[in-house]
Amino acid sequence: MPKVTTEAHRICPELIEAVKLIDDLSYTRQYAEVFEDLVDWMVWQHQFPPNEANPIAKYSDKEQEQFLSIFKVVQEEVKKRSNLWSEQKSDQNWYDPMGRLYECITSKNKSSRLGQYFTPKHVVNMMVQMQMGDSEKDFITMLDPACGSGRMGLAAATQSMIKGTAIWVTMNDIDPICSKMTAANMCLNGIVGEALCCDGLDIKGDSYRFGYRVEPMLAQVPNEMQQIYRMAMLSKTGQDVQKQYVIKPVAYEQTYLKQVNDRYLQELGERQKIGTSRLIVGMEKKDYLGQMELTNFYEELLGITLPWQVEGVEIHQHTQ
Repeated sequence: MPKVTTEAHRICPELIEAVKLIDDLSYTRQYAEVFEDLVDWMVWQHQFPPNEANPIAKYSDKEQEQFLSIFKVVQEEVKKRSNLWSEQKSDQNWYDPMGRLYECITSKNKSSRLGQYFTPKHVVNMMVQMQMGDSEKDFITMLDPACGSGRMGLAAATQSMIKGTAIWVTMNDIDPICSKMTAANMCLNGIVGEALCCDGLDIKGDSYRFGYRVEPMLAQVPNEMQQIYRMAMLSKTGQDVQKQYVIKPVAYEQTYLKQVNDRYLQELGERQKIGTSRLIVGMEKKDYLGQMELTNFYEELLGITLPWQVEGVEIHQHTQ
């Protein structure tokens, strides 16, 4: 029995048929290559507007049918476990098929090298409940700067929607595969927000590589035409477009994350100016402070460590 299929019995038994197909596709290729192509293809399938750059065009027609079969298995499992499709709504009803496949297929070396150990679902649910509490806000936003396959955002959005609270999730990861898995998971679970690829510690956008905004399919249709379009598609394809979501590529300037970062940088700059002016006035009055006292003062005021030279004014430790 192939190694990955053996792992699937332990890690993701519900996706065993999908893993068998991945095993077949990996007969002449590396598992990592096949999985990356699968993730790219799933993003491409949901992308709006559509483009012709099919990521699996290098595969034979039979192999491309196998990719489609994997997608069908994933969809069926999502429909059993996600509030988007389930009639029995619950704040626990979200599903991460891409992360579960990733854990099964990706080698331990790659996982440990990038520190990618995905948080178990029950722990994610507990963390989100602790963070969100009994918030009564009409609209909330959340950011996960190292999102993995997007589990924290999936859980937060699911719990918010059960409460009737609108939510926007921004999920970011430095690993391109993780960012793409998150975008696919958001579409499959019906979560609105953005999945970005950049360094979570970068607040200037210098490390931004790419990003996606996830929106309902019907949001691409004028309001007055949405119901007509929905019924026409339901009649023609048997699929309800109200439950379909699309992925739209976005530049950093188009992201909500940039708006948040810009506001933070502006506020930080204003606070630094206030802190510097207060500090220089104190210096002119010969109000010398010890280095430790000054460091504490500055850190409390600005939340950053004091540089030992401020606009040409050198700071000396006070001696009695």
